[in-house]
Amino acid sequence: MREIGADPLEAFGGIFGIKRGDQTRYPTELATDGSVGWTKTTMDPKTMKVTIDDNAIYAKNFLQPPYGWSILQWQGWAIGDFTVQSEGTYLLQCVNTQQVYVDSRNNYMRGDWYGYGYLYQPIHLTSGRHTLYVKTQSSVREFGNTAVISFQCKFLNADSPLQVPSGSTPILPSIVDGKPSSRWISVAMANTGLDWIRNVRVDQVGMTPIDLAPGQSSFLNFEAKFPGDSISCPFNLTFCILGELNGKLLPCLEYSVQFSCSFLRNSSYIFTFPDYDGSVQYAVVIPPTQGCSSGIGNKCSVMLATHGAGVDTSNPFWAGAFDREPHSWIVLPTGRNPWGFDWHGPSAKSAFAALEYLRDNLPGIPASQISDFQVDLSRVLYTGHSMGGAGCWYLSSHFSDKALAAACVAGFISIEKYVPFYLHLGTSHADPILRGILESSIVEYDSDLYAGNLVGIPVMARYGSDDHNVPPWNSRRNSRVIDELSRNVTSVIVSEAPGEPHWWDSAMNAPIIKNFYQNYLVNTLPNFPREFVAVSSNPGTCGSRGSVKIVQVEIPGRLARVHVVQEGSTWKLKTENTRRFGFEQDSRGPKKSVVIDDQILPLVNLPDSHYCKVELKWEICRSWEQGERRIEQLGPAFHVMSDKFAIVYGSLRDREIYLKSAVDLANAWFLYANGNVSVISDEEYLQNFQDWNGNIILMGDPSSNSASAKLSGEFPVKFDQDGRSFRIDRKFYNASRDLGLLFVGKLGPTTTLLSLSGTTPENFELARMSVPIFSGMEVPDFMVMTPEMKWKGAGGILAAGYWDHKWQLSRESSYLR
Repeated sequence: MREIGADPLEAFGGIFGIKRGDQTRYPTELATDGSVGWTKTTMDPKTMKVTIDDNAIYAKNFLQPPYGWSILQWQGWAIGDFTVQSEGTYLLQCVNTQQVYVDSRNNYMRGDWYGYGYLYQPIHLTSGRHTLYVKTQSSVREFGNTAVISFQCKFLNADSPLQVPSGSTPILPSIVDGKPSSRWISVAMANTGLDWIRNVRVDQVGMTPIDLAPGQSSFLNFEAKFPGDSISCPFNLTFCILGELNGKLLPCLEYSVQFSCSFLRNSSYIFTFPDYDGSVQYAVVIPPTQGCSSGIGNKCSVMLATHGAGVDTSNPFWAGAFDREPHSWIVLPTGRNPWGFDWHGPSAKSAFAALEYLRDNLPGIPASQISDFQVDLSRVLYTGHSMGGAGCWYLSSHFSDKALAAACVAGFISIEKYVPFYLHLGTSHADPILRGILESSIVEYDSDLYAGNLVGIPVMARYGSDDHNVPPWNSRRNSRVIDELSRNVTSVIVSEAPGEPHWWDSAMNAPIIKNFYQNYLVNTLPNFPREFVAVSSNPGTCGSRGSVKIVQVEIPGRLARVHVVQEGSTWKLKTENTRRFGFEQDSRGPKKSVVIDDQILPLVNLPDSHYCKVELKWEICRSWEQGERRIEQLGPAFHVMSDKFAIVYGSLRDREIYLKSAVDLANAWFLYANGNVSVISDEEYLQNFQDWNGNIILMGDPSSNSASAKLSGEFPVKFDQDGRSFRIDRKFYNASRDLGLLFVGKLGPTTTLLSLSGTTPENFELARMSVPIFSGMEVPDFMVMTPEMKWKGAGGILAAGYWDHKWQLSRESSYLR
């Protein structure tokens, strides 16, 4: 699901170009005779589910021994007909699929891949017969170790245009000892009609209203008013939700929510908080049993426990896996939703936002006890299971100066090693240099490449020996790498549970791991080793190691390293691919003088000063060059959506195509990131959003989007006078060719834009489908795509790469043909 394009049928005409139900056999490496064809199946009339069982044709016994369970990943198409009795607007919901089309390629709808069950999209249908095209895909992470998959599509009548989607769950705080732990609430809203609904809001609550484009779903985020007295449970609040359709006020939509109740002395509870992008998210906390006023710094340490794929943080199962600690908070973040982003990007930022809200507000703690429960965010023990175990590896290796220790359970070390990318179809077509550039766009999440940052940190790698989901190879591999870099064969504690599977009851609380928690949660931070290395490929997503913070690399897409040797109070540093770095304030490893690449320089500290390389020599810098790419503006493309962003669609031509695409992307972010996205036209952006302090996604080139036209002078891609042909460095791409274009560009001093365009509306689809809405999608700063990408995957990419610190082409890390 993370490979862009790469549909083998497209080489033979695509699903809309081949004959349905005939005897043609199509080539595949997965079936016993090397080919597949059409088969018939039926829909379960009770559940509306379609089940596809390919075990009969799968060469599983021959493929799985050498390739593992990931070879069971396959894709296909299901086509079915349905009859509409009366013309009108209906709501379509399809779960466990990403792509759905009604009647033609132009009429695409967003699938609900993870089956959350609350995305409903309006579609106008005439009476008579219609055809549904469903892109089917298997996923062992979702469906298990089997070639059987199922999906479900259903049509409902569209009643009121403004609805709280059925199946959605409001984000609510717990009532703790009669008081709300926090006041922030989020309620999903859907515009199920074909017209705009403006000024959607909760009546008599101070909040910023939202506008909903036709078919768009989003969230109402607001602070609720609670009774001043002690609240007894069960407790409900009822809200009146208003909106305006065609200038007229819609009737009040009454919506009631019920709160859960908890007690500080004996249970976990939920607090809600405003996340980095203004959305409301939640976390579950397990408070200390005794408080921390007599502990280190009179504050509590924190255990950050990241959940596995598909795990709802509010499920008591996950909180129940941990015992309360006497002097430490245990924080269970959501990562934005149960599947999240493998704890990358938005998931990681949301986890840290939860920690900061806990520190600043101590939700659930009575005023009389606040001094006993203060939080020290510089002392964090990272842990997690499965995808959360991967999150533990990632967070501890990228933010290691906060780490008391890390206990990572059954976690994979990178997505491309967990589900091997060498099985991607594009590897048979793409130039090896291009493949390396694409992989570099996700290498910042490879925990084993960042293992050097864990030298000197207490680490436990724990897993069941019979784990067939995340093979023990992952934990063993990272343990070996850390041991090698530490020059210590026992630096990592390896805890293998004989005969246990992926999850077992004592995975997180057996004596061996509980003792590990308790040993380090009450400790000070570990001292810096005498020799260590700070590693980063993207300074925007990596903290300091040993107080050394890399803030700019020389060649993007490549690893930067700073090797450190402490000789008393003198620190000797050797740098690789590093253009700017500095020292964070830290009492460990006191230093009085520094030697950088054999240059002696005075000691300076961030944020006031840092070291920068000017003409091969190091200098002390107190500011950045004007117009230089700042750390907040670093790509790749995924990071444009790792901050607050809006989608600006073009209206100069093909307005409906761009609006539909904008709504589709906004709905994807609503579904997969629990995020709010404003959808606005280019005219509205230029008139009313000049003070916008977030990122934007531009849909349409300068010939179709007036905002693109106005901003194009600052684009790293230079458009011709026709607004469609373009140049990257010295390479010219004429609009007469079938091309899609995606690139990151500068917007404000610290904000960025992501531009999507195509030389025709059909080619715009290439850019649209390349937006990285899932973790693991390989999209660097820019890509130029041809229609061959639909079946060749990466082999259909003409150009890809990175911009340097001056927003110019980095020739060392780019590919153009």
